[in-house]
Amino acid sequence: MASTNLQGGADRKVGIPRSGMVGDVDAPSPTAPWTEQYRPAHLAAVAGQETLKSFLQRIITTGPDSAPHMILHGPPGTGKTTLALAFAADLYPAAPTAASTMYLNASDERTIETVRERICEFLRTSWIGVRRKIVIFDEVETMTEPAQLTLRALMDAPMVPGTPLPIFLFLCNTLSRIVPLIRSRALALFCGHLTSSQIRDLLTTIQTAEGRTTPLPTPLACLINRGDMRAFIQRAQQGEDPNIWLPWLQRLLNAPATPAGTEAVWEDGLERVPAWILLRHVLVFATAMGLPAVIGQPTWAAWLRATVSSHRAATAATLAAAWNPVAAKLTTPAT
Repeated sequence: MASTNLQGGADRKVGIPRSGMVGDVDAPSPTAPWTEQYRPAHLAAVAGQETLKSFLQRIITTGPDSAPHMILHGPPGTGKTTLALAFAADLYPAAPTAASTMYLNASDERTIETVRERICEFLRTSWIGVRRKIVIFDEVETMTEPAQLTLRALMDAPMVPGTPLPIFLFLCNTLSRIVPLIRSRALALFCGHLTSSQIRDLLTTIQTAEGRTTPLPTPLACLINRGDMRAFIQRAQQGEDPNIWLPWLQRLLNAPATPAGTEAVWEDGLERVPAWILLRHVLVFATAMGLPAVIGQPTWAAWLRATVSSHRAATAATLAAAWNPVAAKLTTPAT
């Protein structure tokens, strides 16, 4: 049988266990990333996501027999992997995790045939009290469409005769990149942004445990980073300021609303990140200041054109020309 390549390309996440049975992953060492050292082991300890935790807890209470396949989707760093691992641990607290749960990452796997073989081998073993095993498949949206379609077949019938169908938990950032045939067979559950207070509380707890005192992100910084808890924890471990974009945004706001006044600021920002990321930061910043009431279609069109330009100075000039009329109508937000 010809092998089906899994991946369409994706960046590896930091702090996520390698593919395999969860019990095969050693407990985090003192030198492990903080994202692993402070990963909650149980649902009750997971920050935010109260609606999802309540739903998963109901499955734990009623038992796994009627549990649906699920897709946990949402922005990076909002707790999808943590929720999946905590759910698995709480569903079978008396069983070794290696006997109940397998974690797979599309970034680690080469072919869907290899995935099938590994899952079948996992399902052939049994453990008292484990009625339906759990297969967590992370970054599933990075799989090619043919690989996803092959994976879909694994959801419909037991792969090993005489064994119950496992509970598949698919994790992804973008639900629309999952083929409809998988989406129609699984319950989609959205993991939304963590609030600024949840982020700050968790960072305070970690820094207290580590004896660190680094700045906490402002509410605006939390919005700009889309509530990415993982990114904030990584920055805290590295001693980085989580509010690094606020001075640049303030410079942009305070610069004279002329080409000479703002082009240099835009070009400085473009040296740090691609245009589309910079533009997203500015849109969040301006939205906090009432942008929807003052921005018009011509400005949107100009900004979108700027994101596809490959010349930094030209991009900065386009962004500045579109920004200057808007800047005059905005007021400084609280940060």
